Amino acid sequence: MLQLGVDEGRTTHPGYTLRIQTFKEFKVFRGEEEITERDWKRGKAKELLQLFVTKRKHLLQKDEIYDLLWENQDEEVATRDFKVALNTLNKVLEPDRVARSTPFFIQRHERAYGLNLAAPFQLDAAEFERSVMKGLEGKDPEEAVLLLSQGLELYEGDYLPERMHEDWCIEERERLQVLYLRGAEKLAQDFMKAEEFDLCIEWSERILEKDRCWEEAYRLLMEAYHHKQNQAMVFYYFEKCRDVLGKELGVEPMEKTQQLFEDRSPKGRSLPS
Repeated sequence: MLQLGVDEGRTTHPGYTLRIQTFKEFKVFRGEEEITERDWKRGKAKELLQLFVTKRKHLLQKDEIYDLLWENQDEEVATRDFKVALNTLNKVLEPDRVARSTPFFIQRHERAYGLNLAAPFQLDAAEFERSVMKGLEGKDPEEAVLLLSQGLELYEGDYLPERMHEDWCIEERERLQVLYLRGAEKLAQDFMKAEEFDLCIEWSERILEKDRCWEEAYRLLMEAYHHKQNQAMVFYYFEKCRDVLGKELGVEPMEKTQQLFEDRSPKGRSLPS
């Protein structure tokens, strides 16, 4: 793959920012104007943009694009269909572009194509990743909570759900989901330290909505409810943790989780059998 660069021939600014939403559902806006399904005309044009967004850190060789989007077509058909999809995509993103002028948002370098990262566009997945990573790495607790909260709120649902079964999309979807879980865990931990127990509970429950086997979330819930003096919920979440891990992974809770339950249970109460 080629590293992204700026095409020297690209000088005409279209006059608006491209805004791309990838979480929960795919939406594209030219400034404030949303691109509709009718505007796309061809499904492959939209899929081509989704591929470029997903692989945005590199340019893709034409043959690589064929293998990903037209794997069952011979080269002649794939070449024709790619050309049609690319032309449609450029027209959708820049409907007022002068004929035969260099596209602004999609760049080409010899036989390689991709999203022009130097062009004015906003991408929710990139903003999410940037904010969450800064929050995870931040040293100031208040700033970390702010960054994590802002970033995590962008994650409204899974990445490109309409491409749920496309191999080229699976790795990125899983990577972003793990980053969401890590960020949510850190945010819940920070709320625990700040004794904001209801917020800790809220974010721990959000974690379990995405991954029922994320054991740290159960520990945070047990700890938070202990501080709220609700021993019934401490017992409930330990039992739920053990049940889920047993059914889905065939394992018992970690020793750390079992010890936390014993420490936070009334004296004389042992682990449930």
